[in-house]
Amino acid sequence: MIDAHAHFLFGVDDGPQTIEVSLQMCRIAARDGVRTIYCTSHLNAEDYTSEALRMELERRASVRGDLEQVAKAEGLDITLKCGAEWMLTPDLIDALPACPEARYGGSRAFLFEISRFTEAAFVPQFAQLAVLEGWKPVFAHPERYPSLDERNMHAVLDPLAQLGIPMQLTAASLTGLFGPRPQNLGRLIARTYPDCIVISSDAHENQVRIPGLSAGYAELDRIHAGLAVQARQRLSSYLKNATL
Repeated sequence: MIDAHAHFLFGVDDGPQTIEVSLQMCRIAARDGVRTIYCTSHLNAEDYTSEALRMELERRASVRGDLEQVAKAEGLDITLKCGAEWMLTPDLIDALPACPEARYGGSRAFLFEISRFTEAAFVPQFAQLAVLEGWKPVFAHPERYPSLDERNMHAVLDPLAQLGIPMQLTAASLTGLFGPRPQNLGRLIARTYPDCIVISSDAHENQVRIPGLSAGYAELDRIHAGLAVQARQRLSSYLKNATL
């Protein structure tokens, strides 16, 4: 399995703060059957100058390399790849070309989120612009935003579906970890947009928000038989095609 949204890098964001916790997360993911992890620490282009952003991404690459080396030395069958969870800001499109380390494996694909204070209505316009510029966006956890619900879901997500943009549900949302609202909305999104759904863990630590995808995929199959296999294949294909 591929986990395309996970906070594994220690000392980088609100994820693990020590390499010991990061390593434990790697163990948990490996036991669950995850083999490829994209390290998508939070990133906001407005927080950095161009030079500072370059240095920050170099630091993250170093942390990722150190963690993967320790994990491999322990015999864990996992690969850690680069990425980031970009905050949607006005200058995001301009920042992407110079930041291969903050895109999925250095490809044309990237993960983005909106702040809890941002209206989801801005997402379709951004997504359309990104696609026109040749990028392949992935929309992180649409089921968890305060500004997105059943009332405006079609206005926000229909344009993404028409563009073939994946909607990345959090596995733990589907299992109920975040409460009934994200669980119910996540299920509704999966039923409404079965051809656009992918699953990731959005793991942050080794106690509650832990890595793991199998339980989320099981929930997808409860929604509709075969949906889990389709979602896994969709994610793999989307990331592979983004490198072409």
